[in-house]
Amino acid sequence: MRLLSLLFLALTAFAADPTRYALPAPEAEASLPGEGALRRYDGYVKRWNTIRPQWADDVAKDQGAIVFLGDSITESQTGFASYRYWLWHQLQDFGFCVNFVGGQSGVNGTPKFPDFDQDHEGHTGWRTDQVLAQINGWATSASPDIVLVHLVFLVVAWVVIFTPPLVLGLARFNAKSLRGEPAGFSDLFSGLDDFLDAWLLFLVAIPLLIVGYALCLLPGIYLATSWSLAFGLLAEKRGTFWESLELSRQVVTPHWGWAFLLPIVAGFVSGLGVVACGVGVLATLPLGSLMLEAAHQRVCVPATA
Repeated sequence: MRLLSLLFLALTAFAADPTRYALPAPEAEASLPGEGALRRYDGYVKRWNTIRPQWADDVAKDQGAIVFLGDSITESQTGFASYRYWLWHQLQDFGFCVNFVGGQSGVNGTPKFPDFDQDHEGHTGWRTDQVLAQINGWATSASPDIVLVHLVFLVVAWVVIFTPPLVLGLARFNAKSLRGEPAGFSDLFSGLDDFLDAWLLFLVAIPLLIVGYALCLLPGIYLATSWSLAFGLLAEKRGTFWESLELSRQVVTPHWGWAFLLPIVAGFVSGLGVVACGVGVLATLPLGSLMLEAAHQRVCVPATA
């Protein structure tokens, strides 16, 4: 028993020796990497107690990081609950631990319901190319696990809105090319000057074609063939949208057979580009449209001496 007591006293004295765990003098550490209080034992212990919970919190936040990339629908506006709100609560109800990330927060104004993670990358009024130009920077800063992109609506909306004027501009571009005149991008977009007429022609022709195809198919085929030159006539300003439709029908009727076959052949030529992994469409699609415009020029434009 006395031996154990002596051993215990010896160990206590050894542990209490201030030189046993003493840190080297700062001068002795001058050649070592690092600087500041973290290199000293007391500073390290105090700092560790601070940064450890912070690191744990950051790790938890990084689990399931989701960034919403889009336009005004993603950002939303005052008085509306962004779809991000409903998704957040659905994920919580299903027990998913997620973190919405991004450089934006809230909505464009005051959100209707603030009780959700409001970070995002939705930008009201931004075009698709503007959003795409920032993707790399946002991905680097946010480091998300999941990216939810909502830009399709913007692209589709632009395509739908500007298709009729662009078809009109393409007809003018092709007409100039066939006449050997200089044709440029300004001609492709010249249909915007006749935006209303282009859309009126589209809005009148398409419903009637749908009804025609629904009535045993043949009426729809007849109208589609008869009106195949309408955009070309409107591009030449031969009349209003309705006059262009009627004039096209009158011109095509004596040549209805080839007018029926020509769009089929032009469509086949345009479709050949799909064989080359889709890239060939860049050549065959313009060629198909030129075939249709050439037919219009031959039938509707008087020959010059």
